[in-house]
Amino acid sequence: MTKSCGSCGRQIEDNARFCSGCGQRLPEEPIETPTTSASSSPASSSPASSEQQDWVKFLGPASEYYLQQFEKFRHEGGDRFALTWNWFPFLLGWLWFLYRKMYLYAAVFAVGPFLTVALLRGGMEILFMWGLAAGGLANYLYYGHVKRGLDELHSQPRVPGDTWDHTLSDVGGVQPYVWWLGAGIVVMAVVLGIMNPPPEHPPPNQPALLEDV
Repeated sequence: MTKSCGSCGRQIEDNARFCSGCGQRLPEEPIETPTTSASSSPASSSPASSEQQDWVKFLGPASEYYLQQFEKFRHEGGDRFALTWNWFPFLLGWLWFLYRKMYLYAAVFAVGPFLTVALLRGGMEILFMWGLAAGGLANYLYYGHVKRGLDELHSQPRVPGDTWDHTLSDVGGVQPYVWWLGAGIVVMAVVLGIMNPPPEHPPPNQPALLEDV
């Protein structure tokens, strides 16, 4: 391939650095590299980076873990359920949902187990099943909660600066006071157990002692 000299107009080789007619030095054309390609330009990468940062700020603590779990629900055809496991909702139940500001699910997992026990007259096995449901569904439920929250925020005019970061933290984030609430519930249960011990029953083969009238 050839090109024209900008000084004398002579046709020269495309890779020549000097004109063979007038000796004029030819300008060097920039070589496209992966760092300057369109796929990695700031204009194309900044929206994805900004969206990723919004997810991180909305999630708050343990954002890296939850982003890894959320990838299991994303597919080319749309979101899809996948069974995952989270020990915190399994062990803490409704307190974890309240900690993550999932108020509706916190109410369901707070009332549901005891309501089920009362209706079915079951025992600890029912509470265990509710714990399994919480541990297996929590990540997927949380993914839907975060996605709906971000979609609602993005549909509103975005305020520049630190105000946007504070909004993400206020709507998302966590509520640390929940751990104090959980500790208070445990202490209250222990105190009530000490103050109201279970009634003593006589051995099954011995009659109860009659008190003197």
